[in-house]
Amino acid sequence: MRSHGKTHESCGSDDPIDRLPQTGDQGIYLKQQLKDKLFGHKLYIDKHGQDLPEIRNWRWSNPE
Repeated sequence: MRSHGKTHESCGSDDPIDRLPQTGDQGIYLKQQLKDKLFGHKLYIDKHGQDLPEIRNWRWSNPE
């Protein structure tokens, strides 16, 4: 998540992982994947001046 040109270290996505003891070691890997994705997103924005295509082109779907 970017706000005022900075990437938030925690966008709230890792807090639920910590609260679910059943995630175990998988939770550790998931948290690292989220951090890596946020870091890669920041690098992409710094280089291209816009969000990754998967973010930029995302649209709400109609559940009907």
